[in-house]
Parts: sequence; C-alpha cells; structure tokens
Amino acid sequence: MKNGALDMRRSFYLVAYDVRDDQRLARIYAVVYALSCGGQKSAFECWLSASEKHQLLTALATLKAPEDAVVLIRLTADQAVMRLGVAPELPTESMYWG
Repeated sequence: MKNGALDMRRSFYLVAYDVRDDQRLARIYAVVYALSCGGQKSAFECWLSASEKHQLLTALATLKAPEDAVVLIRLTADQAVMRLGVAPELPTESMYWG
C-alpha cells in the first residue's frame, strides 16, 4: 500500500468445495456465497482483494474437516474459456455484486 491507501485491486477466483457434512456444508456455503458474484451449488466465482482472499482462506480452514475438499483457483485473462450448454457470454468490462 502506498501512503496508507487501501489496496482494492481484485483478482478473479473459482472457489469449489466437496463437503461431506450438511452442517459444515451450510456454513462453508454461506461464507463463499457472501463473497461470490455468481455460481451454483458448490462452485462459485469470486472477485477478491488480497485481504478478502486471506479472510476467506482463514474462515474455510477453520470450517472444513480433513475429509472435506476446498479449492481456490485464480483465473486469469490469458486462460482459454470453454463454455458448454447455453450459458450466455458475460461482458468482460462489467462486474456484478449480488
């Protein structure tokens, strides 16, 4: 940070999980959903600042059990996108916070 300014740069992530207990699943879903801009069931797209990423990883580490799986994958503009089905292509300039 420069001159104490808040760093609001964000990176695009895919957060996915496989949680085997319904109570843990509900808690993890709530944490991830709160930061997501889209997704469904157990895979969500999130625009995260460095501090939000740290907070998310800290929360997930305390909520998940050893038998659960959670992945956080940073997606970059130079990666190829493959769409299957009828999902519309989203404009790259816009950002939605739901």
